[in-house]
Amino acid sequence: MGPDIFINPRRIPLEMDYIKKLKNYIFSKYKIVVVFLLLVNFFLISSSVYKESITWDEICYIGMGKYIIETGNFRTDGSISHAPLSYYINSLFLYFTDIPDEIMTKESCWVRGKDLLFESKDPIRLLFFIRLPLMLLSVLLGFYVFKWAKELYGIKAGLFALFFYSFSPNIIATAKFALTDFSLVCFSFISMYYFWKFCNKSTAWNLIVLGFITGLALISKITALFLIPIYIVLGLIFIRRIFSERIIDLVIIFLLAFFVVFAAYGFQIQTLSDTLPDHYLQRAHEEIDNRIGNYNIEKFAYFFIDNVPLPAATYFAVIGDVAYHSTTGFNGYFFGKIFAPEDKPFYYFFGLMALKTPIPALIILVISIIFFRRLRHKKLKNEFFFIVPIIIFFASFIFNKVSYDLRHVLTIYPFIFVFMSKVTNFKFKRKYPIYALILLLWYLISSLAIYPYYVAYFNEFVQPENGYKYLSGFNIDAGQDLIRLKDFMDKNRIDKINFSFHGGIDPKKYGIEYSSMPTVCFAPVNVDYEPFATNCEKDFVEDCSKRKGIVAISVTNLQNRFLRNASCFNWLQNYEPISKLGYSIFVYNITE
Repeated sequence: MGPDIFINPRRIPLEMDYIKKLKNYIFSKYKIVVVFLLLVNFFLISSSVYKESITWDEICYIGMGKYIIETGNFRTDGSISHAPLSYYINSLFLYFTDIPDEIMTKESCWVRGKDLLFESKDPIRLLFFIRLPLMLLSVLLGFYVFKWAKELYGIKAGLFALFFYSFSPNIIATAKFALTDFSLVCFSFISMYYFWKFCNKSTAWNLIVLGFITGLALISKITALFLIPIYIVLGLIFIRRIFSERIIDLVIIFLLAFFVVFAAYGFQIQTLSDTLPDHYLQRAHEEIDNRIGNYNIEKFAYFFIDNVPLPAATYFAVIGDVAYHSTTGFNGYFFGKIFAPEDKPFYYFFGLMALKTPIPALIILVISIIFFRRLRHKKLKNEFFFIVPIIIFFASFIFNKVSYDLRHVLTIYPFIFVFMSKVTNFKFKRKYPIYALILLLWYLISSLAIYPYYVAYFNEFVQPENGYKYLSGFNIDAGQDLIRLKDFMDKNRIDKINFSFHGGIDPKKYGIEYSSMPTVCFAPVNVDYEPFATNCEKDFVEDCSKRKGIVAISVTNLQNRFLRNASCFNWLQNYEPISKLGYSIFVYNITE
């Protein structure tokens, strides 16, 4: 008799038994699985970054912590742009490196960072070790993602949350650079975990730990200030003490956190005028003159800036700088269109997440929302410790004028992973575990398929090769592919190219010989660049004429996003690139 072509009704239960046995084995060895997933996460981060060139902001940030500690000088560009924790972290291994004093004492972070890296014997290796301490934060954060999900929903949920965290393309893409974003993601989540612990058990030890971790979050990035309203809202409701004691507890938490901020700034007490670099102080005065319009208020503002000493004054200066950029903004790019700051679509970040988040994660998130009442923790209050941070951190970016990249809202992703991990406790019918397994495999394949180009990850809605048609900037192009361009030139025996690079370092530092093509006026690589981008204030016309031969261009410039001539590189649309390096640099062979 021929083979049985009919489905055996016993087959599906048998497959369910295999899945159940595998699941039980994994849960019995969950500690090994946790370590394995954390190591995989670190491997994906560290191995995928090694051949990626220094990104725009990293040039200013690297070595900043060592410079601050050795000089005590916070009156520099980098110090005014961000809080200092990530600077201190990325400088850890520099203390085991022989760096000439004349480099580390240079005040300009752009000059100091460039010389620090490219006057070393091995720039690629040195940059890896500068990035390494921040990569290790990903392991720490992954542990807390597992820990919180496990404590709320059980071991299955903990492993589930850690799996989605460990293979998250956006976590990997952000954790591997020496930027300020991932320290915020890490310590804001951990601080919320300890805040949840304190609300449930208000001991002195929990209070001290919470205050310290909150301080680390505050000196990670200014966005962490949104923890304050979150603490106030949830603390006044859920701290298990009488109302007056809740207020006292919150005050102590904020005082402890600010002490950490104060210490991070060397217990600095100065006026804002003494803190700000000259060009920042000039801009502050211009903003007072242009925006206030009331003589008495202007007089008070000048008095406050020039005469009132503040503890950790630089931190307040950073708040002012971030507020300035959030209200002024810059041109954005979304679905093939350039838009002015005031025209940023309110749904920009929703679209951003829809394109850059793996589809299986989106599906499970939707399921966890739809079935929230069936899946939620038996104590509803525990759910608010995820829901409130997600809403507040996300909403803060919807209503400003800046079209930030996904890394700026990455803060909500660890909360989302824990929030959706509760689906593991859904009472599924027997066939549903197969669907769950399909989603997990899909998520895994989607992440591994983009390796090592995680910056340019886009889900199956658009695919990475089409990502430049929808989004711009760090969503795809952080200036990370100069090493790959150099390798391409060497492999194809190309001595010189025409190049329009969107980045903060001269490509010649990586051995790339090129003829310059138009790039954004505020890029240091621009041939007309002047300190503090004063060249952008001048009248000029970009030379957008066609070029022959090998032409390479960063996709942000290909989109014309920041160029004066918004059609400068439209002529390249008539050609197909011969290579897409890391999806961020397109190479053309123009023979006509």
